[in-house]
Amino acid sequence: MKTKNVIWTMLIVVLGCCFLMPDNVQAKKKKEKKKYEWKWDGKLSGNETVDQYLLSCDTLWTKIQNYREQIDQFDYKEDTLRFINGADTTIYLAVHLENKEGQLFSKGTANWQLAQSIMSGVNIVLESTQIGLQTASATLALPNLGLGALSFAKYVKAGPNIIAIGMKEIKEIVQQRKYQWGQWKQAKEGAVEDLSTIDWSSLEQAGAAKISIDNLNKCFFIKKIEPQSETWTQMQTVLMNKTQEEMDEDNKSFAMTVNKPEDTTKENAEFSEDELHKMMQQDLG
Repeated sequence: MKTKNVIWTMLIVVLGCCFLMPDNVQAKKKKEKKKYEWKWDGKLSGNETVDQYLLSCDTLWTKIQNYREQIDQFDYKEDTLRFINGADTTIYLAVHLENKEGQLFSKGTANWQLAQSIMSGVNIVLESTQIGLQTASATLALPNLGLGALSFAKYVKAGPNIIAIGMKEIKEIVQQRKYQWGQWKQAKEGAVEDLSTIDWSSLEQAGAAKISIDNLNKCFFIKKIEPQSETWTQMQTVLMNKTQEEMDEDNKSFAMTVNKPEDTTKENAEFSEDELHKMMQQDLG
């Protein structure tokens, strides 16, 4: 009798686990939310309002994909450099851009890349807003399609998903690029003109290689942080909390970065400073 009770108890536990496991798996699936994919088959309904909306959403989706690919092609980098000479401490902020292969962008290419990413992103956000205003009209026009409304309703209903990506994800990227552009311009305006006047020996020792002054001049803006300024104090606090090993590793990393090859595959395109200024001032809501 006891044996039967034990067997039944084990069965209940096993069955309980079986019922619980799917819920746990489902919970994990909810957390791992997949990125939305627009899957319109390209067919038109014959209704101008609906078709215009679908075409607008499709064009916006293509622009978003192209933009995602574009902004993934390069990274904005900031490095804090500290040089100690006796009781004196000098801190510099070094900024540069590099591609995904780790090649350095020239200042001209970097300038264009940042500007282009802002201008393209702002246009996508504004276009998303405009298309969002068409959603209600497209939805109200669906009954005019009769039985065909069922085929096109799912695409019209999916439109706001694309619009949301443009107004949230792309907007966040634009805000980040605007901040980076501001940092880039500040570093440019206060950059050390002759980088050979800086004693790079400590970095060269860390990186076990001579620093390329040519790369520094072509690809980096290096700005001296004014002693005892708010920025200097903040940076000094962060650096003082690092161990010597961490500082040496930072120096080695920067020395190796400076000596990376330059990306010569991209041509510098022209852009309007006035247009960029307007984009920087644009209120994206």
